[in-house]
Amino acid sequence: MTANSILAGPMESGGVAGFVEAMAEHQKKSKGEIEKEFFEHVRPSSLLKRFATVDEVAAMATYLASELLQRRTEQPCEWMAAL
Repeated sequence: MTANSILAGPMESGGVAGFVEAMAEHQKKSKGEIEKEFFEHVRPSSLLKRFATVDEVAAMATYLASELLQRRTEQPCEWMAAL
């Protein structure tokens, strides 16, 4: 059995946006500073060093489900590194 999955990593969502905004307000920093610190200290292994967008993940899901992928081997695809 083959099971495909997309592990997008940290994503920009309503919950994340609210969290970042609250942290920025609490620490009197910009949202950009909070995001930068998050990727420096909490997720240093992130390839993008930023939150993935819903549109980016949707585009990858569409690609993975398309006929364009029919000759792809079953190896992990580190697609976020190319964005």
